[in-house]
Amino acid sequence: MLIIEIRDNTLLLIQAVTKVNTFIIKSTKTFTFEDSWKNFIGDPVNAAAVTDAIKSYGKDNKALLCMNTSTLIYREMVVPKASPRYLNTMIRHELSHALNLSSDFLIDYSILDETIKNEKKMNKIMVAAVSASSLNEIIDFFDKTGLQIIKIDVSLNSIMKF
Repeated sequence: MLIIEIRDNTLLLIQAVTKVNTFIIKSTKTFTFEDSWKNFIGDPVNAAAVTDAIKSYGKDNKALLCMNTSTLIYREMVVPKASPRYLNTMIRHELSHALNLSSDFLIDYSILDETIKNEKKMNKIMVAAVSASSLNEIIDFFDKTGLQIIKIDVSLNSIMKF
């Protein structure tokens, strides 16, 4: 399995084997860049180097993508306990208004804990938001290399799940 982590100035490729809730790292390759990810892969030489590195990991064309960049927005919120459908709508509404996010943003959350506030059951949640266009640029690049991104997560959420 290939795991890709994108940071503000680093692209990390990790080849790993999974065994019952554990990743065993076989090899890694790191690309560092001064400017943005978009400018880095916009250079044909850099794009070819990343593509060659990905192809060197073999025929497995499935990958996990972990994003850890400043383009992500994180917020911890306390919201009333609700059904998942209502919770999704409430979180989107709150984040859109509080941060003036456009409808282009993809928003996801994880429930961290339950609490009681003013005698009401509440959920403490971690919310992450990213621009769909930024995410699509990344996915499009990896599609061109022949990789299929099967899961996308943000670094904080990945750590909490593991």
